[in-house]
Amino acid sequence: MKKFRVIILMALTLITGSISAKSVVFTLSDGTQVYYLIGGGSNPIMTFENGSVTVNSDTYQISDIVNFYISNTDDPSGVSELKDSRSSFKMQGETLYVGSASKEVKVYGINGVEQEVEVSIIGDVTAVGIANLPAGNYVVKVGKTSFKFNKKK
Repeated sequence: MKKFRVIILMALTLITGSISAKSVVFTLSDGTQVYYLIGGGSNPIMTFENGSVTVNSDTYQISDIVNFYISNTDDPSGVSELKDSRSSFKMQGETLYVGSASKEVKVYGINGVEQEVEVSIIGDVTAVGIANLPAGNYVVKVGKTSFKFNKKK
């Protein structure tokens, strides 16, 4: 019940605009941190119902939220720059091939949440399996290079 009251207080604080913040951060019981950016016309919309909180289209059980806070920084793992590097990747079926060998591949949904993907190294190319991703826009970060792609179903 205490978490629920604090979440309500946090939501009211965001609504009143009495703080200068860049994101709302939830730490989940599995250690995942989820950032929801504030400002720029894309403020998170929170609803509470039956022991769960829904932020935009993501739903969490309140019991799964270990910690939450309002941060004056953006997601530290977020992509800060997009480059057009079409020559360094190609899509073939449900696999994205990136022209460098790196296990440090992150794929983010348009909402900034990191997505689960299979990554393997084939010679000097990184293969990223995107079969489990739903249709939509994504950002891929490989080392210091980032690019976006659209998966159609």
